[in-house]
Amino acid sequence: MKFRSLGMLAIIASVSAMMSYGDAVSEEVRKSILAGSWYEGNKKGLAAQVDGYLEKVTPSEIGGRILGLISPHAGYFYSGQAAAYGYAQIKGKSYNRVIVIAPSHRFSFGGISILDVTHYETPLGKIPLDVKNCRKLLEMEGFSTVAQAHAQEHSLEIQLPFLQRVLGDFELVPMVVGNLRRSEYPGLSDAIRSIVDENTLIVASSDFTHYGDRFGYLPFRDNVQENLRKLDMGAVDLIEKKDREGFLDYKAETGATICGAAAIALLIGTLPEAAVGKTLTYYTSGDVTGEWDSSVSYVSMALFEPRQSGEHDGGLSGLEQEVLLNLARETLETYAQTGKLPVLATDDPRLTELLKSRRGVFVTLNTHGRLRGCIGHIIPRFPLYQGVIENAFNAGWRDHRFPQLRESEIPDLQIEVSVLTVPRKVSSPDEIVIGKHGVILEKGSHSAVYLPQVAPEQGWDVEETLTHLSMKAGLPADGWRDGAEFSVFSAQVFHE
Repeated sequence: MKFRSLGMLAIIASVSAMMSYGDAVSEEVRKSILAGSWYEGNKKGLAAQVDGYLEKVTPSEIGGRILGLISPHAGYFYSGQAAAYGYAQIKGKSYNRVIVIAPSHRFSFGGISILDVTHYETPLGKIPLDVKNCRKLLEMEGFSTVAQAHAQEHSLEIQLPFLQRVLGDFELVPMVVGNLRRSEYPGLSDAIRSIVDENTLIVASSDFTHYGDRFGYLPFRDNVQENLRKLDMGAVDLIEKKDREGFLDYKAETGATICGAAAIALLIGTLPEAAVGKTLTYYTSGDVTGEWDSSVSYVSMALFEPRQSGEHDGGLSGLEQEVLLNLARETLETYAQTGKLPVLATDDPRLTELLKSRRGVFVTLNTHGRLRGCIGHIIPRFPLYQGVIENAFNAGWRDHRFPQLRESEIPDLQIEVSVLTVPRKVSSPDEIVIGKHGVILEKGSHSAVYLPQVAPEQGWDVEETLTHLSMKAGLPADGWRDGAEFSVFSAQVFHE
């Protein structure tokens, strides 16, 4: 949907002084053109706006790791709640790279454009681009930089505040899609897939049917609400089946005004054969305003590869995260009041197979932003739910850096849980990725560990991280440089 004009000054400010990736030596930022109109214009207000939508969503049970989302891109007043249904599914999960594929509404060109900048910015802060992979794609056929396509385009930027709130730190690959021939989809999807790994999420930005005179699309005049649903669900059904050709045929046959159809088709083409789609919510602007002479449809979908029986994808769902956080708080309150830890039966309905699997886990307690206790184990020793119970107790009463927890402190605590992957050895510090890896340093009888979130929170690079880790292990500051061994792990971190 089109809202207020953004103005030429915003355009000039947002896309200025373009430079070459190969020659980039300074920061170049694509500034927000939507702040204060399509969404709130300041950090506090925007965070509250996005969080308000997310808080109204109970995440669905997804039977596998989410590979992609289809998310609407109208102003938040209209489609923010629909977008929240998708983003709530990935809150707290570990994606280091996000590819956003968005349609061009205002400038006509061929192929896919990646803007030649180092960061995108919203009121929530700057998002760094994955410059290495942007450069890689720009060397492939069908990819180029068309600055005009990004200047006034809302469909990409509108996704970013949600990503910032649910993921925190990540690198962005921003794509605006122009006019594509049917024959181009396979090659372009293959190119995108070449930069996709297990820590990559793809977001296809799209509204669905634009109905009414203002959009030049009036396939029916009666029973508009019912007929719109039928029309949109015809497309949704084909997307859920991952039928790219069927979806593009359906759009051509019905004339359905799905503005991000190319982005959706590209996403479908990147997915593994076993992937499937799940619709999370559907409504229209008519449902919001009560006006049906002009309406835009909003769909939120998740695309994922189903888990095999007995397996899990390593990532906890929103519901599983909530169970563990509640269990940690229950542990603190129960022990403070009775001196005993909670005991859960293995057939407790809250416990999924993943929560009963053995995982390393840390529990961190903070009070008004200051550390109050943090203890955990890296090597899996207990079922995950039991590890949370044990380490919530340990963080409160056995972290010798702090006095034992008092019951009066518990209401002011914020609880954070970090669920770990199994550590693996790396041959050198060059393999350590800040923001992705937790690090274990071992040298002789000395050892120490940092969780993945520690270095980014402190602003450390690899060398600074290892220097502090050496001192934590009781070694000289440069003790890591000779004779030390390193292991890395990743973590899914979530908090109240």
